[in-house]
Amino acid sequence: MGTTFQMFNNFTSGAVGGFAAVAFGNPVSPTNLDQKYTSLSANAGRLFGDHNLKFGWNFLRTVVDGNESLIQNMQLFATVDDFVRFGPPNAGFFTVTTAAGLDPRANEIHLRNNYNGLFAQDDLRFRHNLTLNFGVRWDYDSEFRSKDSISPRIGFAWQATPKTVIRGHGGKFYDQFRLGLARDVPSFGGADQKSRPTVFISKRILWRLRLLLRRHIGASLFVGGLCVSPNLTDAEITASGCEVSGLRRRTSKPIHWPRSTQPGRGRRACSDPG
Repeated sequence: MGTTFQMFNNFTSGAVGGFAAVAFGNPVSPTNLDQKYTSLSANAGRLFGDHNLKFGWNFLRTVVDGNESLIQNMQLFATVDDFVRFGPPNAGFFTVTTAAGLDPRANEIHLRNNYNGLFAQDDLRFRHNLTLNFGVRWDYDSEFRSKDSISPRIGFAWQATPKTVIRGHGGKFYDQFRLGLARDVPSFGGADQKSRPTVFISKRILWRLRLLLRRHIGASLFVGGLCVSPNLTDAEITASGCEVSGLRRRTSKPIHWPRSTQPGRGRRACSDPG
């Protein structure tokens, strides 16, 4: 498993970032692929006056079997001090991202494709120092549905001086079926992998985040803090004080909690203003 240590300057103040990330380990497992390719080609040419005609055919048979590599990467978010003091499991919170199939068969790769390409080209000597190139190509892959991949080409070669030749070419091109394109496409016989991130947070960090959220929410939304009472109005809450829930601290005046709630009374949630 690969691990990326994303260092933070602190958690309690709410400021994050400021330091670089450190990565160690390899998140990618080995790939086991058996690749077999068979290629054939034929071409012919003929000079006809100022024309140099060329014709050709290309064939490529692709057979690939094996298993796709798996990815498992952990990203740890923690301060440097916490990392040294508590160790990676308890230093902060971390995410584990896994890219793999839902079952072993989903990681398998079985690619089959037959490629055929036909081309024709004419090199026309338009002037003694200028040659024009005209061509067209047709490409077809058995795994692709399109059969109209026709690509026109045009170019020139101009000998400006005895030692200088200026060339230019343009045309339309189509991508071909290949391992890098189809290895993770299930409809072509590639692996069917999904990315599944999971977040883990230590109890120590949960407590610190809880304290941080309470301080920010209490200070920003309710000046003086948030209190809950099933039977006191806001004025009575302010006069009597409140018990801070979840934090080991009490205000100077305790609150009484009767079993029933009187109608028409205020009710609020309790938190810490910071």
